[in-house]
Amino acid sequence: MVAQSEEGILSPFLAKKRMSKVLPFLKGSVLDYGCGVGNLAEIVDKDYVGFDIDNESLSIAKQRYPKKIFISELPSEQKYDTIIMLAVIEHLDNPLNELKILIKNQSDLH
Repeated sequence: MVAQSEEGILSPFLAKKRMSKVLPFLKGSVLDYGCGVGNLAEIVDKDYVGFDIDNESLSIAKQRYPKKIFISELPSEQKYDTIIMLAVIEHLDNPLNELKILIKNQSDLH
């Protein structure tokens, strides 16, 4: 599922709107969960890590933003100040379980 945010007439517009709405909430280190091709990396000046399970998307993201970090596996010892999911939750088989795992991994590090 590569660059879905860049397909169609409204998708690019909606993706930019989504990103502009979350900017005020991005504090400290940022994990972009389901980063796709890394569009958020362009506007995040902070400590940014993009995570996705789609290797093709990650490859594109790495080419577009070579100074940013993109990964396909989450290190269990890493903690983030902000975890962002833009247009991701609807693609998860079990969103509640996925969120519980993310929250547990973050709180286990205290």
